[in-house]
Amino acid sequence: MMGGIAALGVVTAHGLAYALAEPDPHARHGLLEHTGHKWWTAVMAVGIGLGVVALGGLIDRWRKSSEDAAFDRRLVALWLAVFQTGAFFGLESLERLLSGGNVLSVVSEVPVIIGVTLQLALVVLEVWLLSTLAAGIRYLVAHLSLAEERPRSVTFPIPVGIPAPRPLVAAGGASRRGPPVLR
Repeated sequence: MMGGIAALGVVTAHGLAYALAEPDPHARHGLLEHTGHKWWTAVMAVGIGLGVVALGGLIDRWRKSSEDAAFDRRLVALWLAVFQTGAFFGLESLERLLSGGNVLSVVSEVPVIIGVTLQLALVVLEVWLLSTLAAGIRYLVAHLSLAEERPRSVTFPIPVGIPAPRPLVAAGGASRRGPPVLR
């Protein structure tokens, strides 16, 4: 599931890196076209989709078992940093390869350098958000165990000695076309 979180991080930092490297939208469009970002919209949609599915899976797992909500932040941060940075370099290299550009130029391009920095900064934010979400779910599961305490159906007993109101239709005193009248 962390792979989906990492995919979301890759496309987020990738988009931010190019926006920071070239703030002018027209010039950025030219830069993206020149560096092989023909399928960027599809890649972004897949990354966001994987992130949403992974987040939903994590929330569901944490909800079902509060012990699973505890995780080693350092291990997750290390895994995300390695995976996201590697995936970012891989994505940029593949884009250069498919566009006929120089794959080795990736390490010296300004958007890529900004992108690597953003990947690492985003990992810190992701780990903080995940640990905060996990702690919140642990709290809710521990303090609001609704599944165990809530009765399956709610009944309201009528006190003894007080007759229950009954419609006249059921008693046979009113016409069938009118609304029931309580007595």
